[in-house]
Amino acid sequence: MRARRERLRPPGKSDQTARIQNVSRRRRLIVLLLLAVGVGCTSDGGFLGADDRVLAGPGEPLAEGLEVQPGSRLVATPLPYLASVPPKSDPGRSGWQALLLVDGEPTDVWDRYVEELGLPDQMSARGACIVRAAPDRTPRSETTAKARLLTDPRLGDEDRLECHGSTAGISMDLLVGPDHCFEDARNRCRTIAGAHLLLRAKPGPRVDGFIELGSDELRFERSEGATDARALPLPSGPLVKPRLDRTRASRFPKPGERFDAALDHYLAGTKVALVPKGARSLVPPAMLLNCNSGLVAMLELPGSPVDAVRVFDDADDGDVLVGGPIRGRDERDREWAAGRIETAGGYVLSMTAVADGRSSIVLLTECGD
Repeated sequence: MRARRERLRPPGKSDQTARIQNVSRRRRLIVLLLLAVGVGCTSDGGFLGADDRVLAGPGEPLAEGLEVQPGSRLVATPLPYLASVPPKSDPGRSGWQALLLVDGEPTDVWDRYVEELGLPDQMSARGACIVRAAPDRTPRSETTAKARLLTDPRLGDEDRLECHGSTAGISMDLLVGPDHCFEDARNRCRTIAGAHLLLRAKPGPRVDGFIELGSDELRFERSEGATDARALPLPSGPLVKPRLDRTRASRFPKPGERFDAALDHYLAGTKVALVPKGARSLVPPAMLLNCNSGLVAMLELPGSPVDAVRVFDDADDGDVLVGGPIRGRDERDREWAAGRIETAGGYVLSMTAVADGRSSIVLLTECGD
């Protein structure tokens, strides 16, 4: 065998040089194998790294008369929705809310839900959506990014689609692309890719009212003499849909880590923001809602919904759980609980939990004044 290795060795090469070449070949082989299995993807391997077992595709019921639409997947289950906690009306009545991941063309998905909700003339993507270019990677308070309407020409470095729409009874928020960027304690920027859609419906009959759209601010900035963006006409012309990179999220927050993945600087340094022991993140968090902060995260916790809400209350740094936990049973006869914690600067962390076997699904959102 020794003579055979000598014959295979290139003429004039020393033993040390041959060993270096063999190591180099092995390293190249390892790199090729890693590329083949997709380095950087989460172990679950589903869309955005989410576990396919917690995602439900088109046709899954969301609410009465409404199903999951093509191009989207329901995360876990619909949850009750209280417009306020404590509720201003009968606490036994709740609306519904559902978090979805969007794996189809996002403006088409948006318009499908708008059509199914009976709001195609009021909340279509034409007026609800804007496209942003990649911002400088600085804290959000200092970030300025170019933006366009869906009827404007493409931006050279656009990487993010935002859609928002709300009426007196329905609200929708969508984000596709990298999330906002903040600096953590080490002055390192963190971003997480998003493809999230949150639908919310208040309890009771739908009431007509003002429509708020995601393009209101941009259209108002471009107008002359306007006093109310909601009175401005929607942009006309063909839609120029963005070309966005659907990069997978790199990782999900684990127990002991912040459930917002350090996206929300208002939660920095608070124990309430940590993923509890025994819990798991179901999707990457996102700064999704059209408000200050706007955080959305979803976890699965062991125990009842009331226990799940109290876990965050017990972890809070001295603040009182406001009006909670409110509890009830939904139309599927599942136990649910809700509460909120007021954080610094008038920010409110809301928790809604619903029973799912021996565990609870918890939706966490934060909005500021």
